[in-house]
Amino acid sequence: MKRHDPSIFTKSGVMVGLGEERMEVHQVMDDMRSADIDFLTMGQYLQPTPKHCKIMEFVTLRPLMPMQRLRVPRASCLLQRLR
Repeated sequence: MKRHDPSIFTKSGVMVGLGEERMEVHQVMDDMRSADIDFLTMGQYLQPTPKHCKIMEFVTLRPLMPMQRLRVPRASCLLQRLR
């Protein structure tokens, strides 16, 4: 999209709470910045029924804040928390 019009903002999202490691999330954030993604949303996985994958961790805002401080200045990427 940026090749067609660099002024257009791009957004992508990541679901957390399925057992991902912190460094895996950091790598995804770096990869998205490399792909010129402007906005990144992070949402908590919620198990829709007992037949679906279980929640490995309920990620609160507190663990996400160090990621934001670590990644946003370096990657110029906006981290938003979906509620």
